[in-house]
Amino acid sequence: HNYGLSEYNGNNVIMISNDYDIAMSSQSKLNKKLLLIAHNIDGLKIMRRNRDGKFRIIKTFQPNNKLPVRGFKELKPGKLILNTGPGGTFFATYDYNGNFSFSKADHPLKDSIQSNLVDSLKNDLSLLPDSSFNWANSNIGYIAFSDSASVHKIDIDNQKLLRTGINMAEIVNAGLFNGSYNEDSRHNWYLTRSGVYEVKINEDSYDIIKIHNWGEIDYNELTGRVFVEGVGENQTLWLGSNDAKLIRWLPYKSSGSEVNSIKPIMRGFYVNNNLQSLDTLNLKYDSSRSIKFEYSYPVYNKEENNEFRVFLKGQDSDTSEWSKTSFREYTNLPENDYELYIQARDTNGNESEFVSFSFTILPPWYRTYAAYASYLILLAFGFRAFGKYQAKKSLEQADNERRAGELEEAKKIQQSMLPKVFPSSKLFDVSAGLVTSTEIGGDYYDFFEKKDTLYAVCGDATGHGTASGMMVSIIKSGLNG
Repeated sequence: HNYGLSEYNGNNVIMISNDYDIAMSSQSKLNKKLLLIAHNIDGLKIMRRNRDGKFRIIKTFQPNNKLPVRGFKELKPGKLILNTGPGGTFFATYDYNGNFSFSKADHPLKDSIQSNLVDSLKNDLSLLPDSSFNWANSNIGYIAFSDSASVHKIDIDNQKLLRTGINMAEIVNAGLFNGSYNEDSRHNWYLTRSGVYEVKINEDSYDIIKIHNWGEIDYNELTGRVFVEGVGENQTLWLGSNDAKLIRWLPYKSSGSEVNSIKPIMRGFYVNNNLQSLDTLNLKYDSSRSIKFEYSYPVYNKEENNEFRVFLKGQDSDTSEWSKTSFREYTNLPENDYELYIQARDTNGNESEFVSFSFTILPPWYRTYAAYASYLILLAFGFRAFGKYQAKKSLEQADNERRAGELEEAKKIQQSMLPKVFPSSKLFDVSAGLVTSTEIGGDYYDFFEKKDTLYAVCGDATGHGTASGMMVSIIKSGLNG
């Protein structure tokens, strides 16, 4: 990175060197303990990891005349091709201990051209073909490109370039500024100002598969860094941009009306802040008081301008307004069947189709069909029990009324046995009254005269109730003879 060289190990970042002149680094394919470093001043540095896990520089090499090394590629274990900038391209070989040797990568026609020059011009380098090359992998192996757009095959074992007869002037003249090789499709991709060339390189020719228009992508915003993967129409280009963003571009699916065929993607489904499987369609009522949906739109040209709108069937009355917010949250949804519709729109106003996601919030246990059935059963048993209770109360009331009537009749009979008229006497004022503690009592009084004598009788039969009343009746009958 811009501040030196660091090692990423899991979640830890370990600084190896704070030298900002380091251009690149790569682990040796020949000896895994060695770290090869291209340096913009010192050339090629070799580091080894100590027993304590730290790296230290063990050797430094420069190809020629204190040349820097801007970049390299280890094509085979122990065999590299490297670029020194103005100093040209070199081959390098090294052993297990990191001892390097270098040889210049010359144009395949250099020797033949130089041999045909007069002796006074043989050392005039301006008359010789270029010796600075860019390299890349291809369908026929690693190849090198010269400034004149010629393509040469790299013979790394013999450390020389082989002429193929291929010239890519057409692509260079289109404003070539970078390229990449797709190992999946075995096609080379070249970024030019006129478009992106998809090419298949053969042994002595190349075929242009297609020239892809940039479309909505502004190539002036790109760094030139590119990685390509996938096959057929699913080939994907990952492009670096100057604002530190990564653009994902599917050229076969991003032209014309095909933009609209790209649909939004459901990224996450959260229930009470817990990520759920998208296969979880039936949610319990008590555990789904908060529901959140996260979604995205896989159109990566200025993806920060992508907008979304949603509609939850069963809850919302209308589709939401367009918004850059890539999530939607609902709380306290009642039990129901729901279907969420999502639509996206890219930076150019191209609208996608709606995609939908269905789910159900189940009712709480006390509002289920089983609960309602149990309520009906309990209600039926309640009505039945209440009916029995009312019938029993009615019988008891009727029985009580019958007994009350009988007792009332017995009370009337008892009252009829008491004197209605009190005897008169010159010597006494006679008056009497009877209040019983029950409907029928055993209390009794009476008066009668014999031979100018007034007799008063007061009696109290033992106990109360019907039996006592009958006893009094018998006594009265006996006294009255």
